Amino acid sequence: VILKLKVGASIASLTPLMERYQATYLNTNHEMVILKIADIQNAIVLSNLISESGFVEWANPDFFAELVHPDSPSSEVNEDDFFNDPLFPEQFQMHNTGQTIDGFVGMNDADCNALEAWGITTGSSDIIVAVIDDGVEAHEDLGSVLPGYTPARSGENGEPGNNPENNEHGQACAGIIAASHNSIGVKGVAPNVNILPINIFTREETFSDIANAFYWATDNGADVISNSWGYNNSCNASDPSIDAAIAYAVTNGRGGKGTVVLFSSGNGYQSCVNYPAHNPNVIAVGAFGNTGAISSYSNQGTALDIVGPSSNQTTTAYTGARVRTIDRMGAAGYSAGNYTTGFGGTSASCPLVSGVAALVLSVNPDLTDAEVKNVLYTTATDMGTPGRDNTFGYGRVNAHAAVLAVMPEINLQGNGNDIAGDGSNVPNFIDGTSF
Repeated sequence: VILKLKVGASIASLTPLMERYQATYLNTNHEMVILKIADIQNAIVLSNLISESGFVEWANPDFFAELVHPDSPSSEVNEDDFFNDPLFPEQFQMHNTGQTIDGFVGMNDADCNALEAWGITTGSSDIIVAVIDDGVEAHEDLGSVLPGYTPARSGENGEPGNNPENNEHGQACAGIIAASHNSIGVKGVAPNVNILPINIFTREETFSDIANAFYWATDNGADVISNSWGYNNSCNASDPSIDAAIAYAVTNGRGGKGTVVLFSSGNGYQSCVNYPAHNPNVIAVGAFGNTGAISSYSNQGTALDIVGPSSNQTTTAYTGARVRTIDRMGAAGYSAGNYTTGFGGTSASCPLVSGVAALVLSVNPDLTDAEVKNVLYTTATDMGTPGRDNTFGYGRVNAHAAVLAVMPEINLQGNGNDIAGDGSNVPNFIDGTSF
């Protein structure tokens, strides 16, 4: 990590941060201070925290910089070189540069700020995201898929069934959450988390089976439960068994801190949110398109909490820019390949926000369900009418702002030592000042 200290500050000001990330002072070259860090994976996090400490003019990781001679063959360097999963440049929901997708010109930065968040975390292997849907199975672009559960068929483990109409949707949702950053396919929001699949689309389910999905997910360690399903035209509907199971999850999950439960708001062009998304214990997720406009199909209303980027709009069939994600391997899914370029709806925006919730808990696993909700809502980027509204809720999810908001506080205390050895004076600080 390289940095420039502000006048009056010294390396001693940064001692707590350096100790926490096992960084040592290497040398000072003119005004550029160089720190050596034990684990290179922490370089971005440490430089960000140092930048925010108030003691430096700037701080950056000491990136490798490959040079070429002016007369050498052209070697253009661009952002995609660092994020080279082949379909990533088309994943506007992660990083919208205004690129044209499916013939629709995007709006710069109308995304979830995933790229910026990945400088801090790509998720923790201690976090489990349950995907309650039509099943998830192993894939070349998914990391950890845990053994799951099929409530109506207790002997099955949450993999897709044989129903030709419902066997690929959950796979696509799982890819949005956790597709690996591995130079193939696409990128997920939180690639290092675990996916826990639960299949409720065998077409044999009762209300108790649906309720059991939440009980089982909670009892088997789910930190987040993503639900891209609901009941059509159900703004005023509810079921006590499902409501009780959701209440159990948000109350008893994660050792009493509460499992975070999210639902898609529905694709019914309605001014109200479908059930169970309107349950007050869940996060109801709507959708906006790559142009920054609300997706016309996205159900709105007083129960809507937040929106995430997805496809633009629908008529009788989807139109507008579509979402790239994983498919079932081979010919079993949406198409004869391992990826789909045609996903969308609030089915796509919900797992994206679920992935952001997983990033938040990866940074600070001690947060309660209520605290995670508050972080997502208060850090969302406002859209539409200022403040919360019935079209965008609290706004579009902002992964970067959310993970920054839950970074552990660092107490910096001056101790009078001149680590740099350059004779600079160490200022006196109030003990316990948080940055």
